[in-house]
Amino acid sequence: MAKTWFKDGKEDPAIELIKVTSEDAYYWDTRKNKMISLIKFAMGSVGITPKNEGGVEGNLTL
Repeated sequence: MAKTWFKDGKEDPAIELIKVTSEDAYYWDTRKNKMISLIKFAMGSVGITPKNEGGVEGNLTL
């Protein structure tokens, strides 16, 4: 599967490993289904401001 992304698979010398440690995060979720969310995202991308019908969002401390 690695050959899909890297010429020599997992032995490719161009591969580098980085470590990310999170301290906090921000999340959001919608109360509507994913198709409605996609439509609203598309509306926003063309400059139409969709009605905010509320959702769930907040901060997380990790």
